[in-house]
Amino acid sequence: LCLLFHPIAQAGNGNGMTWEKVSHDDVLGVDYVGCNNGCNAYSGETSCSSKLPILCLKKEGLPDPGVYVPDNSPGVMQPSYYYGWTGGQIKLTCPVSGNALKGIADANDICEFQFGPGYKMAEHHDGNGGWGWYANGNIDDSSRFWVTVNDQPSSCWGYGTGVSSARTDAQISELLNC
Repeated sequence: LCLLFHPIAQAGNGNGMTWEKVSHDDVLGVDYVGCNNGCNAYSGETSCSSKLPILCLKKEGLPDPGVYVPDNSPGVMQPSYYYGWTGGQIKLTCPVSGNALKGIADANDICEFQFGPGYKMAEHHDGNGGWGWYANGNIDDSSRFWVTVNDQPSSCWGYGTGVSSARTDAQISELLNC
C-alpha cells in the first residue's frame, strides 16, 4: 500500500527537463551542453506535449581532449563538476513528443534506432558531475532537447525508469516521422 505514494510510482507532472547546446570547440570537435537558461532538473520546465529532439550519448571511453574548465565554479561544487567529460559522442534524434516517452527504455530505443547500438538518452550526470558536460559532436543549436535525470522526477515519465512501450522499429519510425 505504501508503494502507491512512493515517487517511483507517480506519473510525471506534465513537464520534462531540457538542455541546450552552449558552445562548440572547432579545434577539439566537442560540444558543451547543459542546463542553461532556465532548465529545472528537479521537476522539468518544458511541457511534455512539446516535440523536441532527444539528446543521445554513446559512451566510448575516449580520452579527455583537453576541454576547457574555468578556474571559478558557477556553483558550490568544484568547477570540474559542471564541466565534465563524457568520453563519448552525442547526436540529436528527430523531434518527439515528451508524452511519447513512457520510460527511459523508450528514449533509449529511439536513440539506438536512429544511431545504432550503444546510444542512449543523455543523463544529467553523464559527465561525472551535473548541470553540463562535454562530448564529441557538433549538434544543432536551434532548439532545446530532452535529457533525463536518474534521481529526480524531472522526466516526462516521472521518477525512476518508467515503463517500456516495447515499440517495434516500424512503430519508432512512424513516431519520429523524419
